[in-house]
Amino acid sequence: MSGSTALLLVLSTGAALAGTGASDPVSSIETVTITGKHVASQTIPLKSVYSTSTISQQVLRNVSPGPGVTVQTLLNQVPSIQAVTSGPAGMRTHITFRAFNDGQFGQTIDGVALNDQFNAGTSNAASQRNNTLLLPQDIDTIEVHRGVNNPAVNTYNSLGGTINYVPRAPGDHFGADAGVSYGSFNTFSYHATVNFAPVDGFKNLISFEHDYSDGWIKNSQDHNDNFYYSGEKDLNGGRSILTAVFVYDSNTGYSPHSVPLALLQSNGYNYQYPLSWDYSYNRNSSWLAIVGYDTQLDRVAHFDIKLYGIGNDYQRMSYANPAFYQSAIQPYYLPNQGTNGSFWLGYTVPLTYNPAALFGSNVNGTDYHFYGYQRTAGGGQSKLSLNLPHNMVTVGGDFSYSQLYSREYWYGSPNMPLTPGYNDAWDEHDDRLLASAYIQDDIHFWNGRVHVVPGVKYLYAHTTNSDNLGFYYPNPGTDVGDDHYVSPTIGASVEAMRNLVFYGAFGQNTKFPDISAFYGAFQTNANGNPVIVPVQARPEYVNDYEAGVRYKWRGLIAAFNYYREDFRSIFVTQTDPVSGLTYTRNGGSARYQGEELMLSDNLGHWLVGRWNGYLNYAHNEAVYTSNATIADTGVGATFTAGQSVPDVPQDLLSAGMVWAHDNWRVNLDGQYVGTRYVSNGYSGAPVSPAITVPSYVTLNLGINKTMPLNYAGARALKLSLNVDNLTDEQYYARETANFDYNGNQYLQALVGAGRAVFGSVSVYF
Repeated sequence: MSGSTALLLVLSTGAALAGTGASDPVSSIETVTITGKHVASQTIPLKSVYSTSTISQQVLRNVSPGPGVTVQTLLNQVPSIQAVTSGPAGMRTHITFRAFNDGQFGQTIDGVALNDQFNAGTSNAASQRNNTLLLPQDIDTIEVHRGVNNPAVNTYNSLGGTINYVPRAPGDHFGADAGVSYGSFNTFSYHATVNFAPVDGFKNLISFEHDYSDGWIKNSQDHNDNFYYSGEKDLNGGRSILTAVFVYDSNTGYSPHSVPLALLQSNGYNYQYPLSWDYSYNRNSSWLAIVGYDTQLDRVAHFDIKLYGIGNDYQRMSYANPAFYQSAIQPYYLPNQGTNGSFWLGYTVPLTYNPAALFGSNVNGTDYHFYGYQRTAGGGQSKLSLNLPHNMVTVGGDFSYSQLYSREYWYGSPNMPLTPGYNDAWDEHDDRLLASAYIQDDIHFWNGRVHVVPGVKYLYAHTTNSDNLGFYYPNPGTDVGDDHYVSPTIGASVEAMRNLVFYGAFGQNTKFPDISAFYGAFQTNANGNPVIVPVQARPEYVNDYEAGVRYKWRGLIAAFNYYREDFRSIFVTQTDPVSGLTYTRNGGSARYQGEELMLSDNLGHWLVGRWNGYLNYAHNEAVYTSNATIADTGVGATFTAGQSVPDVPQDLLSAGMVWAHDNWRVNLDGQYVGTRYVSNGYSGAPVSPAITVPSYVTLNLGINKTMPLNYAGARALKLSLNVDNLTDEQYYARETANFDYNGNQYLQALVGAGRAVFGSVSVYF
């Protein structure tokens, strides 16, 4: 047993959840940072009919300033989630939720979907490697709904569950703070927050944070700027409230690439290709705006409505030096390497770019690539709740319209023309309309000890995909598709005896086809004629079964549940042998099942100071239950019944403890990530024969001291020391397989951050 594993087991024996928020002496000082109207009161809701929990404000206000800590990596503190980032500020984040990946579960802020309307993900979707919007400072709490949930919570992509980020709300009094931090990997950060004194009941909070890091992998420097605003105004004598949230984030940086294990072993753990060999430079700006109106109509009826907008503009310039392309001398595939052919010159209507004529060879004329992804969306949602004597009836809906401009261009220099029909691999314009409506009823009786919650949701999508002539699109055109789905849910809980609750739920969650399902519409049939092949795939869906028990004794809350998710209608590709056309259809299936345990204990005062802690464990099994070819991979990747789904840790354990005394706060937390199966680096399909990624343990330590001040308006000074990956565990954040020049399989990896030390100073006013 390694030292880090032993220490994690010691942590596990302490009870309970850092997220329960033991009484922290800093709370009386940090008015700006901890006051918020929407702070959840419980970490594990005792009587919920679904599997749900909350990460508290205490965790979010005391995070490490390390470059590997993001809003999503904080999710590692709940069962069945593994989130890792391969670069600073969330660069190339990879996340699994039970066995679902980013894009197969919903993420929302204040109930508004964060998922990309076209590619479903929220970070690193469609290869937008640094598309990060939220920082921990922007959030009050995080609500994690595992598996099925009621229609008011589920969103358009909630196959595996839904994560809702509760935005940081302004406080009732003036307060401000400012701080700086510095540490390993030349990581530097500064931030400031101001909570303005209310004027005529109008409360406002603004914050700004700048982050820079060289990264733990060579050549992965990153800059990030984040601006956040939140406002509230009480109306109608406190019966109504007007709210506003605005977030803007800008990120620029180099993304790390997977490196063959042989090169890591010979060149060092943090090795990355030199920039003279290969690079990807990323620029992204993201924004979000929400305006809401919430009102109590009468003693029974409550109504709220939100209008929202969201978007991002991602641009990447990548380069691969032809001198180091895959060859007998350099056998490994070099990311971003160009092509040795100009196949588009042979099209019936050819593109006119001739790389060899301009740059001497095809490889020299395709060694630079520009990729752009620009998305905007706007919409609204509303909800009416009726609080009846034995029912809480809720009806609501959502509507959004979004546009996408996606393009990629190749050339022999970074100063390239961006001309459709000349040097574009693709140049497309898409739009999508999403709409949903639902009704649910929380029926409660036996003095609230029994809850039955049935619900149903209707979802609709209309999609248009228009492609110009490009290297990958010899037949330009427009394809249109419509999809809809009816999603039922029902859950029940019974408090069999005081503080002992049994619950169970069943439901269907769904996901519409990504825009990539439309890319194969423009084909050439067996006779050589251009045709448009309509998308024939219907939404994927999951039949989700949940059953569990919760028990509360004094400060201890224990929860255990079993889940089974039958994943149906997975998108696959099928080729008609007569027409020669390839169709995206439904045909794959998989089964995800497992057990989840949560322990949370606010121990209170013991010996010296106050203590609390947590322990989470999850065992996950994920296997395919049919044979199929995965859709939209472009390489004909297949899976077979009985194969394990790759990239899914079979066991996850997280634990932590917090000690607070005399304005000191110490937290120690850790995570064990069990073995998982390797996937193919191109397709994501499982590797055969199966290969596993080694398990690993990481431990993190945080120490801070808050000292009262009375100088120049300052009320307190907070000094913090954080040590991430305390035992300097070397592990692979992501490991995949590829083939070398001679056709031999090799493994490649993105490595996790090693031990890192950071110091911080914050002043509170």
